[in-house]
Parts: sequence; C-alpha cells; structure tokens
Amino acid sequence: MNIAAFDESDAKLLAELLRFFVQPKQPQLSLSLPKGCEDEAPSGWELKEYEASGEPRVVVNQSEEQLAQLHQFYFCSSFRCLKITNKIPQLSPALFGDLEPCCLSSEADDFPQITRRYPTLKAWLNDMPKDTLLVTSQELIPEALLINEPDDLWLLAFDDDNMILDLRLEDSSQAHYRAYSQLSAWCLCLEYYDEIDRLSLSRCYQNSAGSYGFFAEFYDRYMAHVDYSEWIEMILTWARHFMRDTPKVVLEMACGTANISEQLVYKGMEVDGFDSSPFMLHEASKKSFKPNLYLASLTQAPRRGNHYDLILCLFDSINYLLKKEEIKKTINNAHLALKPGGLFVFDISTIYNSRNNFCDEINNHQFEDATIVQHAYYDEVRLRQRSFLTLYRRKGTAYVMSQEDHCQRVYYHREIMSMLKDCPLELKGIFATEVRGNLISRKLQDLDFRYPRLFYMLQKSK
Repeated sequence: MNIAAFDESDAKLLAELLRFFVQPKQPQLSLSLPKGCEDEAPSGWELKEYEASGEPRVVVNQSEEQLAQLHQFYFCSSFRCLKITNKIPQLSPALFGDLEPCCLSSEADDFPQITRRYPTLKAWLNDMPKDTLLVTSQELIPEALLINEPDDLWLLAFDDDNMILDLRLEDSSQAHYRAYSQLSAWCLCLEYYDEIDRLSLSRCYQNSAGSYGFFAEFYDRYMAHVDYSEWIEMILTWARHFMRDTPKVVLEMACGTANISEQLVYKGMEVDGFDSSPFMLHEASKKSFKPNLYLASLTQAPRRGNHYDLILCLFDSINYLLKKEEIKKTINNAHLALKPGGLFVFDISTIYNSRNNFCDEINNHQFEDATIVQHAYYDEVRLRQRSFLTLYRRKGTAYVMSQEDHCQRVYYHREIMSMLKDCPLELKGIFATEVRGNLISRKLQDLDFRYPRLFYMLQKSK
C-alpha cells in the first residue's frame, strides 16, 4: 500500500505523522513524496514513485481537481454522506451494506431510484437516522455538514478502480491525532479483512487512542502548575549522595511531552526519551531543546545497553503498569541500560494520594478552545485509580465531544519493596518531596499513608 503527499508542505506533515508510526507487517507500506522532498522520509520507509492503481491507497490532502474526479464518502459517528460525480455508483456492501440511501427533495429528479427523501438538509439533520446515507451531487451539502467537523470524520474517495483514504492532514495536533488513528485503523482493516469495511474502520479508530490520545494536546497546559526545574534539582540533589559526578547521559522512560528531558538537554546533557504514546511524542518533538525521541513501552528491551548514567521514570508512569511482572521487567530493562554505578529513579502515586485527591473527584479544566471534564475515582478493593476525561472542543457553532480513560494500579510500598528484593539493582534511597532525608529506614506501613508520592532510587553495581 502506498502513502502519498503531493507538495512540500504536505510532505513535511506526512513525515512527522510517520515518525512515530510503527509499520505493520501486512500490508507492506511504501511512501511517495514530491521531488526534492526525499530527505523528509523517516528512516526505514521505502520510497516509490506515485502510481494510480486499483490497490487501496492513502493520500494527504487531495486537491480539488483530484477529488472532483472521484466519489466522496464522508462518514463519522453522526452522519454518512456520499457526494457523487455523476450517477450513483455500485455501492460496496462492506461500506454501504447497512445503509439506506436518501436524498433531498430538490435532487429527487436526479435520483429517481431513491424513495426516501427529505425536504431540506435541516430536516435530515433533525431526523439524523444512523441507517441512512445522504446522497448528493451538490458541493455545498458536504461543506454545510463539515462546518462543525467531528473528530472522527473520515473521507474515502473512490471510483470503479480506486479506493483512497484522504487523511486531510494539517498543521494541528487535532488533525495529527485523527490522521494517525485513521491510518492505524486502515492498516488493521487491510490486515484482517478482504476489503475495507466501514464498521471495522470505526471500531479500530475508537480503540486506537488509549491513554494520552487527544489529551496529549492539552497535557502541558494541564500540568502548567508543575515546577519541572524544581523536580530536576531535587532528584539531582538526591543522586549526588550516590554518584561522584553529575550525570552526563540520561534516559527518560515514559517521557511524555519531554518537559523533564527538555530541561536536561538545556543543561547540556545527552538525553534519550521514549514513550508509548505517539501523540505525546508528537508534542515532545515541538520542544526547543528536545531529546532523541522514539516510540517504545516500559517493558520493551532497551535500545542501548550499559549506556546511561541516570534513568528516570517519573510522574507515576510505573502506576500504569497493572501487573507486578511488568514492573520487574521495567527494572530489569533499566539495569541493562545503565552504566556500572548508574542510577534508576522512579516514583509511584500512593494510596494516600488516591484517597485524598482522586476519590470521586470531578474537575473542570477550561482552555481557550476547549473544556476537559475529569472524573476520577478510586477502587479501594481492586486498588485501581481511574480517570475519565471528556473533551468538549468548540467546532464552528457547536462542540464536539471525545472521551479517554486512564487506569492505574496503586501499589502498596511493601509490594514495591518485595519486587526490589530480588532485582538486579540495589535500593539506595526512598524519598518524598515533603521531607529532606532518606526514608529507607522508615517502617513499611507508614509511608503509604503519609506521602502522596514516593521516589525510589536504585543503583547498578560498579
């Protein structure tokens, strides 16, 4: 399958989209860029000349001239609209099998085979039956529908020989998020189905985001209250007790938007950072002093062995690992990546934090163009901290809603200590922001209920 961009600005947007995109084994993907833009291609991508063919393809922003030659199928969770070029084509059962065609009364003479008709577009919108497909040959109808463009809007362009996904990519985090999710869903559909299936595309799209999907765009504003420089100085102060020199080579696991890494780069350190969310990495790549970024999970084997003086895993990223085996794997990965004498620092959100700050709490976060409602609750029995995020984004004259679910496991301090007992790293310190000293000698049952966050510092033997 070929992914194509037709001008220089689109080539740059596509290169950024594919930078943290994991290529599937099937279908095999190739890339077509305009002449002079070959250097924009991310590493590992096969470059090919663009060829119109009968195979499904993906393009970035087809021109009006290109679209005018094809039927255009717009669909989302709210509506389905087919703009045709001349006469109604043969409709694929996989795309249209569950839909009943309808049209406006003004176009009834053009579509005599369509019996379901609406007097006006407003009448159809007011009814909005999900089993209907609005068929039109008028350019203004899709334009009217797209005034309040939903986040999950798809555009498939096709004729008798071609099926094209138009990513409609632009320079915004919202468009990047939608295009990445649609491309992922498109590849999954081609891998598991004989043809493109609309319902499967929609299901794959809804399941593609996970945690830190749309929220990535707002994360830095949401965390604006955090003094990252204070966190860095605090951790480096603790580290000086166990290291002779200031660390020069650093890895930040689950780096998110790289707010910590950015300041370490500014201090002159060599910094790598990875995260499992391509959307967080996209935001991180915009930073002025960004680290070397790549896509990976905490449980994946490290890219470099015996390389880092200091490894960080902060802001309760460990709590997103729901199984103890995953934490052990992460600690082993840190051990492999550290130089002898290097330090691994991670933190956890405690039971105290969940009970006092996230137990059936609802908060509104107002931004310039959007509102995020956060509903957090704590399951004391299953030790699960859940946060449901609902985004209301202004679009034209309306708001579009998106939702995201975050789940963390809240670990007792004694559980962490049990996992560290047989790990290959030596526990050197336990710290909290509320006190200066090392808490390693404190009673185990005391720490869970006194401090909202605990930091563990482990060292690789020299």
